[in-house]
Formats: sequence, structure tokens, C-alpha cells
Amino acid sequence: MKKIQSLIFLGVFTASIIHGQEEDADSVAQSERGKWVGKPAPVWSLKRPDGNNEFLQNWTAPLGRQLRKPMLQPDRHVIVLVFYGSWCPPCVKQLDPLEELHQKYKDEKIKFFVVDNTELARRLYSDSEWEGFKNAPPTKDLFIEKGITMAILEENNHFVFRKHEIDAIPTIFVIDKSQTIQDFQKGFTEEKIDEFKAGLSEIIDGLLAKQ
Repeated sequence: MKKIQSLIFLGVFTASIIHGQEEDADSVAQSERGKWVGKPAPVWSLKRPDGNNEFLQNWTAPLGRQLRKPMLQPDRHVIVLVFYGSWCPPCVKQLDPLEELHQKYKDEKIKFFVVDNTELARRLYSDSEWEGFKNAPPTKDLFIEKGITMAILEENNHFVFRKHEIDAIPTIFVIDKSQTIQDFQKGFTEEKIDEFKAGLSEIIDGLLAKQ
């Protein structure tokens, strides 16, 4: 049953990628921003490639509540959460500008996490007529090849995708230090790279300036 649900879920947003999620990211996301911005970010835990778990609340938590392990990590961080698959061309094209921002803020209290469903899609869609899933490069290898140093988190059952109601990728959530969603972006167009970086930088700068 879980596999059938995952196949149905994956199919919903696969079509939008294959047929052109690159079109107009702003118009696609605009109607959904109001749904997410200002709301509490869903809590999650995901495996890193080294096999250890990462938790959202290691880095951010609602006001009045402690971080998950405050004795080990007491500082609240801004979170940039990117939903991604290496089978998705716009996702891959978005990596370089995101990495530029990752490097720009590497000494600040901010975390960039890439939630990757590449291997899950490859497994679930192994018999798909579309070869994009089968031929997609492993994300870890692609990151090494492209010099991407953002943290990879492995989505193995679409639980976190579902919690964020992901129906197309790339999708980005920017979460503040009190676990509140402050920005939502869906899709990516190469023609607007400068606008993308400037807009995301402005949001991050504002959130980092807050205590």
C-alpha cells in the first residue's frame, strides 16, 4: 500500500517536471505563498548520506521552546530547505546559484538542506517508460562533480515531501529561527538567476538580522 501511495504521489509532480516546470516560477508559486508564509514549519527528521539522522529542531524551534539538544547546539539558525531530485533538470540548474548563496553565508547562522528523492524515484519508477529516473546521476556524485557542498538529506518514503505538500520540484522553504516559514518558492528559470539570488539574499539578510 505504501508503495502504491508513493507511486501515485510521485506521478503527480513528475508530469509537471517532464512537461516544463521551468516555465514561470513566480506565477506558479504566488498563489501558494499565502498558504505557507507565517505558518509553523512541519517537523521532520531525515538521514544524511553518512547514515546519521538530521532533525529540523536541531536548528530551529518555536519561541518558548528549546532546540532539540541545546547543550550540544544552542544557537538558533535560519533554514533554507530545498526539495530536489537529480532527475529534475530545473533542480540541477538551481544548484549553482544556491551554492553561491551557501558560500556567501557559510559563516552565518544558517543551514542549507537539500531534501533528495533521486534514489526513491529511481526505485519506484524503475520500469517507467521515461528514462530520466533510471539515468539520473546519484546526487552525492553530482554534488562532488559540481562542487556543491550543501547538505544532502535522503527522502526514502516521501513522508517529508507529503508533509510539505510538494507537487513539483524544485521547491524551497525558508524557515526562520523560531520555526516559522518566511518564504516559499516553486520552480526555477535560468533567465531569472540574478533575481532569484537577490531575492533570496534579501530574505536571508532580514532573518539573520533578527535575534
